[in-house]
Formats: sequence, C-alpha cells, structure tokens
Amino acid sequence: MSRFPKTLHFPSLDSTNEELRRRIDAGTCRDGLVVIADQQTSGRGRLGRTWASPAGNLHLSLARRMNEPHHLTTAMTLVAGQALARCIEESTGLRAAIKWPNDLLLAGRKLAGILVEGCEGWQIIGVGVNIGARMEDLPEELQDIATTLPDHVMPPPDPKDIAARFLETFTALEADFLNRGGLDQDLWNRYWTDRNRPIRAWLGQDPIDGVALDVTPSGVLRVRDDAGRVHEIRSGEILRR
Repeated sequence: MSRFPKTLHFPSLDSTNEELRRRIDAGTCRDGLVVIADQQTSGRGRLGRTWASPAGNLHLSLARRMNEPHHLTTAMTLVAGQALARCIEESTGLRAAIKWPNDLLLAGRKLAGILVEGCEGWQIIGVGVNIGARMEDLPEELQDIATTLPDHVMPPPDPKDIAARFLETFTALEADFLNRGGLDQDLWNRYWTDRNRPIRAWLGQDPIDGVALDVTPSGVLRVRDDAGRVHEIRSGEILRR
C-alpha cells in the first residue's frame, strides 16, 4: 500500500497547510493525505512570514500521524529537506544546499522552503519550490534573495513530476530515519554546506556569533561561539555572516 494513498489537487488555495489543518479539525484527514495547489493566496513560511506562491511553482503539504519519539518528530523537517534536495538533484542535476533548518539554496539564493506544523497528534509538512515562476513573478523584495529553477536549468521540470519524486523519496528517507533513529549523516552532509561557516544563531532572543560545527543525528545544530563555547540549538533561525 502506498505511503501516500490519496492526493487532492486544487487550482488555488489559501494555504495547503491550512487545508490539511481544516480536514484534521473536521476529522476527515487520513495518514498520508497530500494536498497540492497550483497557487496559494496566503502561503506561509516559518515565523509567520509570507511565502510567495504564484502559479507554476510547487505548493504541497502532507499529513502524517506522529507515532515516533518527540526528538525524532522535531527532526522531520530535516528529513523533508534531504528528500527535497535529493529529488531536485535527480530531476535537474543541480545540487541544492540545505540551510538549517528548513531552506534550500541554489547559488546562495532561496529556492525552496519547508514549513512543518503540529496539529493534535498530526504533523503537517508543507513544501514550496520555485519551479516555474519567473523572477519577475515574485515580489520585488524577494528578487535579491530568491531564485527559481528556470534561472539554472531549461526547461524546468514539471511541478507534478517533482511532487511525485518528492513523495517517493520522502517515503524512503522517513522509513530509514525512523529505523536508524536519526539522520543519515552521509546524506545530510552531501547537502548541508555550512560546516565551519561563520553564522549568527539565536537561543531565544539572544544572538550567538560563531561557527557552525555540525548537525547531530537528531537534527540539533552545534555552534561554537566566538568565545569558544559550544551551544546546541534545537530550533530557531540562522544567518550566514
């Protein structure tokens, strides 16, 4: 039986994550339900940020029951990032870099983002990838920090093909992750390129300037600050310095 037995496809939605949340609240969601929208009118990123969602890009969310230990649930964002990076590389030959915890970059610019949210025993994993939209389709304030696949490869892949490949890849990596009880470090290090990079991270409201050391199998980012102290960051935001 397929890990994702049913996919609902919409021409337009406010948010694919919100559509799954509504179905969870109504008791009509099932494990492995996938929602895809050609465009979103109220797409979201982490920390309540807006995610530009014009037609031509991939906007996908999946629902999964949370049955694993909490420390594995919280690292599922990174599993989704690995799956997305791998499927983009297999589809285009381009190796995107994972920016912990939830972005994919090409040539230093944001190509994709992942938004993971919890909801009453469920986990909603949302994926947005700039596949078909042109740079001029994105808001002006994003044009200096974002990129789209047509900037790097022509013709770009079909969003439906990326969606199918992502779901297949995520299925395999999710099973491997849960079986081994942590990230495949070799695969993680194939796409994570910030080792020894100067970064600024946050523990709560306090910024930490230092160097990224590694990411543990449970998804914890370890940073050595400028005074030599090592900090473990389980969630948050980082900036490259």
